[in-house]
Amino acid sequence: MALTDSLISAYEFEANGNDSHGTNHLTNNNGVTFVSGKVGNAASFSAASTQNFSTSSTDFNFATTDSFSIAAWLKPTNFTSHRSVADIGGGGNRKFFYLINITDGVLYRWSSQPMVLLVAGSWNFIVHTFQSDGTNHGSENAYLDGVQKIDLIDNSSLAVPAPDTVPMIIGDIVGGGFPYDGLIDQLLIWRRAITGAEVTALYNGGAGLSYAAMAPTTPIPVFIHLSGQMRTS
Repeated sequence: MALTDSLISAYEFEANGNDSHGTNHLTNNNGVTFVSGKVGNAASFSAASTQNFSTSSTDFNFATTDSFSIAAWLKPTNFTSHRSVADIGGGGNRKFFYLINITDGVLYRWSSQPMVLLVAGSWNFIVHTFQSDGTNHGSENAYLDGVQKIDLIDNSSLAVPAPDTVPMIIGDIVGGGFPYDGLIDQLLIWRRAITGAEVTALYNGGAGLSYAAMAPTTPIPVFIHLSGQMRTS
């Protein structure tokens, strides 16, 4: 299976919020800038300016029976306030909502499940996967820098709220209030749970992986002329 299988969108933040894989391009709100990142450039968010990206694409309105994964390189500036990395939905119907805790820099997923401990001022590679069991429950894994940190199976706290039509926000929550401060690079979203081996490939020994490097290539036909006949290899 290729890393791009069931990939919905890939945001590399080279100079804008365009989707390198599909057409779910992001709207830049309040002037998110672009600086040298982990792989090429990265998006630079200022909490003081409440900068974020948004999209109203329905591709991110997962059914409660859907599996999904999200991966990103994060370099938070500080933990002086709660910081949201990504949020889909509102009114209690968040599909994925990642909040960095003010007191200790722990990244939480929706509700109150702690996932990984981030380091301010450094690059952190985070991956969260959810494998649906066919209902609104399932199993999840969280990884930091290629290492698995949590593995929860058939836990009632994994119930995923029903999706709604509120846009996805990168760098805050829907409605505002928890603006992210720092850098985000190579943010990827799949409609499947990626494997541990794929997480390792994405981490790439700490160097990260560009979309071009993970996308499958199409073989170029080579024409060979033999004894007056044209053959393809």
